[in-house]
Amino acid sequence: MKKSNLYFSVIFILLIGVFFYSRSLSHPIPVPLVRNFSTFPDRIGKWQSEEIPLKPAVLKKLGADAILNRAYHTLDGQTIWLYIGYYRTQQNGTQIHSPLHCYPGSGWTPVRREVVAVPVGDRKIHINRMIIENGTDKRLVAYWYQADNRVIANEYLQRFDLIRRALQNNRTNGALVRISMPIEKRPEQQWRTLQNFLLKFYPYLLEWSTKTSS
Repeated sequence: MKKSNLYFSVIFILLIGVFFYSRSLSHPIPVPLVRNFSTFPDRIGKWQSEEIPLKPAVLKKLGADAILNRAYHTLDGQTIWLYIGYYRTQQNGTQIHSPLHCYPGSGWTPVRREVVAVPVGDRKIHINRMIIENGTDKRLVAYWYQADNRVIANEYLQRFDLIRRALQNNRTNGALVRISMPIEKRPEQQWRTLQNFLLKFYPYLLEWSTKTSS
């Protein structure tokens, strides 16, 4: 096959893919949560929750269909912030916002980021671990993208998975899960605390999000 013919064949296949992807994103099937976030446990282990309302302007910018935004406290004064933004569908203009873009826009600078494996039950999930700072304030952040029972750390892989599911079964639902806490001790100690909370929290997340495989 001539190079020119191969070139046009590749372009043609890409255009077909873009067409069907755009068509799928224009009318995806809405996938609701199994349960409403309002029934999410107030207490997880030794952690007691406190609701943190978001301003209407922030809610509008996020564009999520369901949001859980809480602080969890212990009796000895530790605090962990939990945010889950769930989207029944993701279309142009209503897609998950990456923390890599949101934090700098809020004055926080990511100073370290890595993907780590965390054991949860009988499996391991790969999530992002990040340290951010704003002046003298520092926070430890763990976040990932949840698509039904799939956990994705990489933004590009999340995008690829979105395209795959849109073409395969016209589903684009998903959530951003973010857990963070102030760094007041050595980051390694804080990470053990955050990881312990995540271990207790994750089974609840699977109960409230859809379990349909994709």
